[in-house]
Amino acid sequence: MAKTTSSSLPLTSKFYHPSLGLHSRRNRKLVALVLGITILYLSMSQLTSAQTSASAPFSLLVTLLFSDSQYKNQFLQDFAPLATYVRDNEPTTIAYETLQSDSDPLKILILERYRDKEKAYLQIHKSSRQFLDFRPKLMRLQESGHVTIDGNSYVDTMIGFGDRVK
Repeated sequence: MAKTTSSSLPLTSKFYHPSLGLHSRRNRKLVALVLGITILYLSMSQLTSAQTSASAPFSLLVTLLFSDSQYKNQFLQDFAPLATYVRDNEPTTIAYETLQSDSDPLKILILERYRDKEKAYLQIHKSSRQFLDFRPKLMRLQESGHVTIDGNSYVDTMIGFGDRVK
């Protein structure tokens, strides 16, 4: 017969390990909880990776910090026709707008959201004549030190919502 602990769990049990002290009921419950959370996490990550496929919505969030308001205003003036073009001619672009920081008057966020990365963003948007004409203007501001650019791209997890449908 196997030797037992005070909680009547055989010492030969696969749940017992002397260094972990899993012979107590509390520790066994803790291990079960950790295993349950791990299984939940793994199943959610599989769901998320399936949802973040190449066909999922793709977003860019680009922060621009200008050295002076005249350069910010120039950027906005140059960006406006591009935004109008995108709205009117790129139906696979979900959102394309500038947001003004409420704490820094020289900071702008560009929010770009596309139906997918491969077609809507890379093939349609990035190859449009209007984008190709606009991009060098922004690069000149950056190269001359009038704006710093920081951006990140994201693939939609399909959890939550971006816009309410009217």
